[in-house]
Amino acid sequence: ARRVSPRRLPPRVSATHMHVLRVPSTDGVVLQVQDRGVWYPPSGASTTESHDPVTMLLVHANGFHGRVFDPVVECLFARARHRGRAVRVITFDMRAHGGSTVPVSWSASEKKNNLRWNKFADDVLAVVDFVKNAKLNLHVIGHSLGAHAALRAEARCPGTFKSIYAFEPIFMVDAVKLGRGNVFSPDLTTAARKRKERFASKATARAVFKSKPPMNAFHAKAVASYVEYGFVEDTGDTSTATNDGEKQTHGAGVRLAMSKENEALVFANGGEEREVIFLLCDADGASLITCPHVTIARGSTQAGHDKSLVPFPAAMAPIVANVTGGALETHSEWNHFGPLSDPESFASSVWEHCERSERAGSDPRSLALRRESMVRARL
Repeated sequence: ARRVSPRRLPPRVSATHMHVLRVPSTDGVVLQVQDRGVWYPPSGASTTESHDPVTMLLVHANGFHGRVFDPVVECLFARARHRGRAVRVITFDMRAHGGSTVPVSWSASEKKNNLRWNKFADDVLAVVDFVKNAKLNLHVIGHSLGAHAALRAEARCPGTFKSIYAFEPIFMVDAVKLGRGNVFSPDLTTAARKRKERFASKATARAVFKSKPPMNAFHAKAVASYVEYGFVEDTGDTSTATNDGEKQTHGAGVRLAMSKENEALVFANGGEEREVIFLLCDADGASLITCPHVTIARGSTQAGHDKSLVPFPAAMAPIVANVTGGALETHSEWNHFGPLSDPESFASSVWEHCERSERAGSDPRSLALRRESMVRARL
């Protein structure tokens, strides 16, 4: 038989400069999407595989925005060059965060409903629709609320993602099911309402955030990007502002793009969510997460201020892994903000997950085995 050589394609040009785009979501929201570009291996390695980029969609936590992933994105591209694997990276700001708009709301109740956690899944799916040409090779990486939104999006539209890497997704669960009485969960709603949201300048804001927890442990670029793209000019006229409440008069300076009241409302809404199994499973208790590979990652199981306590996100992770049939991965060197504190290690973990997914995708037994491990009865 005639030997057929591997198909070789014309070389493609890497373009890792960022394009900022506007993508509509539900409730009149317009999302800011940051398409970070694509990196291809050198033309000498231009096989079919190298021309099919791994597309990574990163989804941020409550109160942050897509640009805080800047150091993570740099590390993801660096790891791609090390692996010789084509990759495209996309981040975005969820509704009411960063450069995205707040939902159109005519009443307090409508505003509350438009910032419920299922609405962030709307935003994820809106961005997925935007990158639908990459859907067959689309991996989603979520952090905290972003991980929740990614899993909710997959549950609503099974098969959306090739894989899910969810770092400490937040869901509600009966305290009895956590199995231990020493779970620590701070009052984030109150903390958000007490947050200082106006500063004389971005430099002042950056210095303040770098001086105290949790951001004093963040990578310097994560803090710099959080301030640079998470603050807007405080002119006192909020009629054209991205995210703020009632119109007030203030002096010159900068203020958080996402108002502290909106951030607090999102936290408060989380406490009203149904239990995880009702959100990610069908009426028979079978998981709705059907993508071939799921990793539920978590940080340390010891709270930083008291090692006898278990942080709620870390305690929650095994339950989510059980419900989704995902693999539980523990990184004891991280806390809840591991992706922003240690972007290099986080990027390595994400790449290892994606490569496992690529291998699992080629094994027809992998999905069947994972489905067998999914929960078939209510917890």
